[in-house]
Amino acid sequence: MKCLRCGPLIKAIDAYLAKAENDLYEQLTMEGYLKAKESLNTVDEIEEVVTKLLEDNADDLLKELADAIDLETFFKDNWPKFKNKSKLAQDLFDVFHTQFSTIMPTYVEAYVQKTDAELTVTKLTKRTTDWISSWSSDLADIMKLDTETEIEAVLKKGLNDGKSINDVANLIADSGIRSPGYRARRVALTEVLRAHGYAQLESYIQSPAVEEKMWKHTGAYRNDPRQNHVDMDGVRVPKGQPFTLIGADGNTYYPMTPRDICLPPKESVFCHCILQPVVSEEVLGLSLEERQALQAQAIAEDDGEWEKELDAQNKARAGINEEDYT
Repeated sequence: MKCLRCGPLIKAIDAYLAKAENDLYEQLTMEGYLKAKESLNTVDEIEEVVTKLLEDNADDLLKELADAIDLETFFKDNWPKFKNKSKLAQDLFDVFHTQFSTIMPTYVEAYVQKTDAELTVTKLTKRTTDWISSWSSDLADIMKLDTETEIEAVLKKGLNDGKSINDVANLIADSGIRSPGYRARRVALTEVLRAHGYAQLESYIQSPAVEEKMWKHTGAYRNDPRQNHVDMDGVRVPKGQPFTLIGADGNTYYPMTPRDICLPPKESVFCHCILQPVVSEEVLGLSLEERQALQAQAIAEDDGEWEKELDAQNKARAGINEEDYT
């Protein structure tokens, strides 16, 4: 069934992908993204490697199909084995983890110095370093699952329609499964912008002068902007608190930043909203040594809070109720 609500999103994505590199640089800079040129270089790098990985995965599948006896046997026996031995998720994880680990410290320092030019960044909080690892893993798993779901749909349709192995192989070869450039570009753009959002959150932890954060809608590039994001424009909350966003699906979400991983793709893909810091001039008036001490204290406190959150999550997964031990 065709998604009637996806039209505006797809139109916006197509328009965005059609932009020249220089236009994208000017657009991101105008919207308030720092390190725009470096960001676009990262987008290109991720796109190139992800495209190659997805193409190689499709080629491996086509080789297995070519050696199969018939489509039914392949689907029953070979396809499960192909999925189990696939290294796609690990390869994608390596790409995302390497890129996030490289760009996050650079982005964080840029946003810190946007609010306090004298501060530097020597380390990231455990919250952010854990996010780099966990999201790299989750994103890789999601992409592998989406790829396999797309392939499986073609295989099942081929079985139901009585297609031969050659027919199905041709369908895969001529589809987006074998030509994944568009998908890779979309992922690369979305994830680099997502990294900016999490870098801003980290910078606000490390910037003692930042007291609140404000949601800024930057939708000039869209012919049909998300109305719920327009409604968020100018909303301010304490920097450590989430926003309340009513999704297009009617559900309520509590993102810390635009493109928070708690949001569904319809709220995240090519969203250009950005955070803006609300700064205390009184704190900026403190000496550099005092601000550095506050920065170090904030990192230590957030690390402590994060460890408590992780402990609570682990106990919840294990079904441990602390009240049973008190």
